[in-house]
Amino acid sequence: MNAHQAPSPKAMIVGRTPVHPGEVSFYCEDVEGYVAVAGMSARCPCGCGAERFFWFGADADPDWGWNGNDTEPSLHREIGFPSCTTGWRGRLTHGRWLPRRTRRT
Repeated sequence: MNAHQAPSPKAMIVGRTPVHPGEVSFYCEDVEGYVAVAGMSARCPCGCGAERFFWFGADADPDWGWNGNDTEPSLHREIGFPSCTTGWRGRLTHGRWLPRRTRRT
């Protein structure tokens, strides 16, 4: 990180609907007597208030490639928030939101 880059915001795990930038909450369901994480809800880290839900598992389309870690989650696809007013795109890696890097021309 150079002096002009802000640190990556941490994804705060909450046990309710996410309300603050970058917060995430996991959705669990009962599958044949076992509780399984079925997805995750997240607020856009830019602060615009956009929310998005990510489904996990074999039937998920698309497959977000969740790492299975509920304290420092990673999704293996680039993420966008369709209703984001700033157009934020990036990744959730080891519990941190990393904005897409722009190429220099």
